[in-house]
Amino acid sequence: LTLQSFAQYQYLFTVDSARIMMLQAKENRIKFEAMRRLDRYYYTTGLYDSSANLEKTMYAFASNQKNDTMLYLLFRSIGNRYTTRTDYNFGLENYFTALRYAPTDSTKAGLYQNLAYVYCVTENNEVALGYLKKAETIGISNAFFQNLLYGIVYNNLNKPDSALFYLKRADESDTRSY
Repeated sequence: LTLQSFAQYQYLFTVDSARIMMLQAKENRIKFEAMRRLDRYYYTTGLYDSSANLEKTMYAFASNQKNDTMLYLLFRSIGNRYTTRTDYNFGLENYFTALRYAPTDSTKAGLYQNLAYVYCVTENNEVALGYLKKAETIGISNAFFQNLLYGIVYNNLNKPDSALFYLKRADESDTRSY
């Protein structure tokens, strides 16, 4: 096997293990996590219909459990799916819904970063800055993404010195803090 082929097979093992875990899990938390992994695979590989169908199952499961954390994770995933497809209005709608269920300030900060990303790529840079500042005031969870977004927004606003400052900070930050 070539290295590339091995990487593809390794990803398939992860997908298969998520499917097996989803079907065999005894704990609700583990079952939901397996569904999330499978959903992420679907929407990041362009299998949007499969993702949407799985998310319906996830919604029924999370609603039945009356679990706000699961609902937060679900609506964030739905927002990610729409954002990945460049359906930004639907992505925003689901990120705002996820905010209602976000259990901690850290998770809210991550959602503010998601919102800032959408506003940034749609060139609503002032709105994006507002959400980045909001994330910063409650405590960011991902310094790399925060600084990267600041850099992009300031670049879009034709402020190259500010953009360079934040892009250097992103480069120097701990990228493992996803």
